[in-house]
Amino acid sequence: MAHGRPNEQIQARSPVPRTERYHNVRVERNRIVGFVGLAVAVIIAGCNAPLDSGGNAMGLPKTAEQLASQRQSATAQLKVGQGAVVVNGVNSFGFDLFSRLVQAETNDNVFISPTSVAICLAMTFNGAAGETADQIAKTLRLDDHSLDKVNLGYRSLTEYLESPSSNVELIVANSIWASDQIRFRQDFLDRGRQVFNAEIRTMNFRDATVATNINNWVAQATNGKIDKLIDQVPDDAVMYLINAIYFRGLWKSPFDKSLTAEGDFHLADGKTKKASFMRNAGRYAYAKTEDYEAISLPYADDRLSMIVLLPTASGMESAASIDANSITKVVAGLRAKQGTVILPKFRATYETQLNMPLAAMGMPMAFEPNRADFSGMTREAKLFISRVIHKTFVEVTEQGTEAAGVTGTEISVTSVPIDEPFVFKADRPFLYAIRDSQTGLILFAGIMNNPSF
Repeated sequence: MAHGRPNEQIQARSPVPRTERYHNVRVERNRIVGFVGLAVAVIIAGCNAPLDSGGNAMGLPKTAEQLASQRQSATAQLKVGQGAVVVNGVNSFGFDLFSRLVQAETNDNVFISPTSVAICLAMTFNGAAGETADQIAKTLRLDDHSLDKVNLGYRSLTEYLESPSSNVELIVANSIWASDQIRFRQDFLDRGRQVFNAEIRTMNFRDATVATNINNWVAQATNGKIDKLIDQVPDDAVMYLINAIYFRGLWKSPFDKSLTAEGDFHLADGKTKKASFMRNAGRYAYAKTEDYEAISLPYADDRLSMIVLLPTASGMESAASIDANSITKVVAGLRAKQGTVILPKFRATYETQLNMPLAAMGMPMAFEPNRADFSGMTREAKLFISRVIHKTFVEVTEQGTEAAGVTGTEISVTSVPIDEPFVFKADRPFLYAIRDSQTGLILFAGIMNNPSF
C-alpha cells in the first residue's frame, strides 16, 4: 500500500556547519514496566546536518464564535467520513494496546490514554515511508488510507479536542522538539503544525537544559500532574514528538462527602483492603447482564462521562479481552434507571514503555535501526524509534475526575421499564473509561485492581 505525500517543499535556511555523525547506535529493548502515568515519548536520534526550523505553532487566540464554529464543524466530521474512521481507529487501537498491557501486568492498576498514544504515533507516521509507514498505519487501524486522508481525520480530531466545553477542562497539546544538527524536511514540520497544531522548537540537544525545557512543557500541558517525561536527552537523540492531554471534569451529580465511608474492597487474589467508598443515589444510565454490571457517570457538560464496567464474578479474567466493540455494545445497552452508586475514591499513576506491545501490534520495523524508514522526516540521517514512553495520572473524588496523559516518540541514529432500583457497588476490580458521548472517542481507559487515595 502506498501512502501519498504532498510534494516536498524545503525552504532554504542559513546552514549550520556539519558535525561528526553520531555513532555507537543501539536499541534499548527494555521490557514493559508499570510506573506512574505519562503517555508515550519517542526520541529520534540521527546523524549530522543542519535543521530546518519550523517556528512556533501558537497563533492568536480564537474568539468564542470561532471556537463554537470549529466545534460544530469538527463534531460533524468525527461522526462521518475520515473523522469517524480516525475515531474508530483510535478506539480499536487503544483497547488492543490496553488488553496487552493488562495481560503483561496482571493484578496491577493500568491506566492509559489511547487518544494520546494514537495522536503521538500519527505525528510520527507523517515522517515514515515505505513499509515502515504501512506498518504504523496498520497498527493505528488506518491501512488503506492515504496520508492526506489520515491527516484530514486527525485535523478534525485536533480541532474537536481543542474546542472547549462548558463545565469541564480539556487541554490537548502537541509539540515537536528537533535537534539543530539535522535538516528535517520542511513539509514534515509543516504538517505537524497544520494538522496537529504542534509547537515546533529547534534546539541544541547537547545543551543540558533541553530535558528541563521538555519536562517544563509537559508539566504545564498537564497542569503539573505529570512533571517529567525524560531524565536526560541521550547522545543519539535528535527529535521528540510529544502529545499531552489534561482533563478535569465535575460530576453532573456530585457525591456527598458526608456519605463517604470506609469499606472492604475485594482484590483479585481473594484478599481485601480498606477503601473510601463514595455513595450517591439518582437516575443513571445502567445495565446488568449475566456477565457484568455497567453504569455511565456523566460529567457536568453532558458530553463526557465515565463508563464503569463491573464483572459479575470476582477478578478481571475477561479484562484482557475487552475491545472497542465491547464498550460500544455496553453503552448501547445502558438504560436510565433509578439506583445507588457506590464507588471507591482513588488516585493512580502509571508509566510504561510501549516498544514491545506496539511492535507486537504490527509495527516492528519502526524500532529496527537497519530497517526503519523515516525518510519522510529527513534524508540526511538513518532514523528509528528508540523509545515510546506513556505516562498517566487519574484522581476520582466526590467532586469529579482529574486525569492527564503524555505520549512522546523518541527517535534515534539509526425507553425504560419499571423495575427494582439497582445498587451498583464497585467493591472489586473494575474497568473504567472516560468517553466522549458525541463521537464515542475513548480519551482514557483503565482497570482498578487496588484502589488507594
